[in-house]
Amino acid sequence: MPRVAIVLVCAGLVLASTVQAQQAEPRDPSVGGSPDIPLTPARFNAAMQYHTAWMLLETVLELEDLTDDELTAVASGGLPEGYIRMLEGNQYAIEYLLPVTKLKVCDFGINYEKGVNAIVPQLSVMRQTARMLCSDAKRLEETDMDAAVERYAAAIRVGEHVSQTGLMIGSLTGIAITNMVTKEIQRLLDENMLTSGQAELLALALDRVLTDDPFHSLRAIESDSMATTAWIKHEFQGDDAGMKFVESIGLGAGFNEEIIDIEGEELAKMVDQMAAGYGEFIRAWQTDDAAARIVDIEHRLESGEFGPVAFILMPAIGQYHKSRAESVEELTELRSQLRAISKEEKEKDTN
Repeated sequence: MPRVAIVLVCAGLVLASTVQAQQAEPRDPSVGGSPDIPLTPARFNAAMQYHTAWMLLETVLELEDLTDDELTAVASGGLPEGYIRMLEGNQYAIEYLLPVTKLKVCDFGINYEKGVNAIVPQLSVMRQTARMLCSDAKRLEETDMDAAVERYAAAIRVGEHVSQTGLMIGSLTGIAITNMVTKEIQRLLDENMLTSGQAELLALALDRVLTDDPFHSLRAIESDSMATTAWIKHEFQGDDAGMKFVESIGLGAGFNEEIIDIEGEELAKMVDQMAAGYGEFIRAWQTDDAAARIVDIEHRLESGEFGPVAFILMPAIGQYHKSRAESVEELTELRSQLRAISKEEKEKDTN
């Protein structure tokens, strides 16, 4: 190696060591490698690693070079020959992706300061990623069930990662991804295709989701509330605040006369009303009778109690809560079935 290259490499290691020393979090074991090799904080952020994986997997995720018939087959969950060859030819990139899903933190640096106009293109790509992992798992079921299960577990973790966006749309995407994967897992259970070790691997992946705040749903409501209220108050001030606000969210000049002609201070008062509505939802979400309380709050929202801005911007939290609750119930039951396999195996061994 040329001397200048050695100097540059050594300088880079010194800088990296400095960065590592500044890290508050311990080294994530999912990263792998020697603990003596310094790592930058980005190595602990799954989002950064997903970007690398997506560059490697672009043709697979975009389904390039497939015929129309093959595209139709893939859309319905099939594995046409062209897609199988594509998956087989990109195993290195898929293998790169698997440990990425094990990292704890996934922060895409969402521009919350844009309020309802925040850009989140990663949501659709992560759905495609989970779908690809499930397809590759299906491909492997007859030849390497351990590898297939590893991909199903990784797809569940993708669902957990996408839920970390701190937005309800991210949480809902996580629910959709996880429900897609668990249908395949239920099929494997029904057909008695899992060993105790494979079942435990899938149960551990579900542990990542079934926390005190499944799909980071409560966090999403809190983040939505904070970001939306702060964004409106900061961005829309002055005599034409109402007009600018209505135009910004694409409702058109004639949408709501109650908002369009108001100035900044009045708009801020309406935002405070909305914040109060969010507060009601957040408190209700954490109670034992959340579903009933949320329905009541939604009726109050529709009647105008929380103001016109809330009526426009506050999402259907009741349906969100219902989707999350149904998914959590199904996942909890599925995890119990998976852990029962391991329990049966242990009982056989003791007898």
